[in-house]
Amino acid sequence: MLIANPDYLEIQLPFSNPVVDGTVIQKADYQALQFPLNLESILFEINQVKQKTNSTTKLILMSYITPAFDFGMAKLSVILSRNGFIGAIIPDCPVGCPEFDLFQKSSDQILIPVISPLTTVDRLIFIRSQMKANQMIYATARSGLTGVKTDLNHPGFLGYADFLKCQLPNNPIALGFGIRTRDQVRQVQSLDLIPVVATELISRIDLAWQTPRQQKNSSAEVVYNWCREVMISV
Repeated sequence: MLIANPDYLEIQLPFSNPVVDGTVIQKADYQALQFPLNLESILFEINQVKQKTNSTTKLILMSYITPAFDFGMAKLSVILSRNGFIGAIIPDCPVGCPEFDLFQKSSDQILIPVISPLTTVDRLIFIRSQMKANQMIYATARSGLTGVKTDLNHPGFLGYADFLKCQLPNNPIALGFGIRTRDQVRQVQSLDLIPVVATELISRIDLAWQTPRQQKNSSAEVVYNWCREVMISV
């Protein structure tokens, strides 16, 4: 069995209107929704794979508020704990809303706040006041949708990275949106941030499925090979 062991693995629950995602992830959502889906079975199966491979990867659910609210925020928090997840990212569930508070208080789970370069200092101070000690925060590298390559050498981005580290000195900061290459991953790591890659990986899996059958790699091989390409070790 091919095993890649990243620090974190974000599992996105397919949704019909992924408002912050670009066309690649939108297409993946659409394709996934053609099959019967059950949140509890998805979480259970992911946890089973983690246990069978003795993986130390920390699992995070990514969802939008509609399916999470429909499932029940308190129930979702409990079921995530039961299946070995550390928390969830729900970008349209802002810090301070009742649903955010209900999730955070229901178990040991964390609801990871999402911020962007448009987040003000006052807003970030409030977000920090509502977070658990040393919990992760997700920062988008730019405003807009996922999938568009981000210029990590732009002075505006470098100033933003300094702002994040200054305002959140004790929190793990995951950085996503437009991270594609090994060099970008290394650059994000050099800034003491956690690189998040999704669109590039999904694009490679999609490309593998479009190749002739005799040349086709499995999804597992595509993921493993990409991890070997960009990670220090697997």
